[in-house]
Amino acid sequence: MRSRGKALAPSTRAERISILRMFFRDLQEWDLIPRRFDPARSLTTPKSLLALIGPKPRHGRQILSQGLALSGLKLPHEMLHCLLYEHLRGVLAQRPALLVG
Repeated sequence: MRSRGKALAPSTRAERISILRMFFRDLQEWDLIPRRFDPARSLTTPKSLLALIGPKPRHGRQILSQGLALSGLKLPHEMLHCLLYEHLRGVLAQRPALLVG
């Protein structure tokens, strides 16, 4: 049942904007309406909405502990720190801007 009066999820709002963009593009392509505007430019998904959809990063220790729990491994505390260090080193190598405050 539909929840009346509640805000739509960000992904649903972005999807509906995309559907409108495709609708107007198709109407223009089929010459049903004149080409007075560019739907791709006029109906872009706002960056603020895209930011709400983006990934929700988790803490490195949480990722490792969940992964280890799923695999059924029990590792010594020192080894967990080593794995966490290697993981964070890889993340920082890919995104050096994280080092700058």
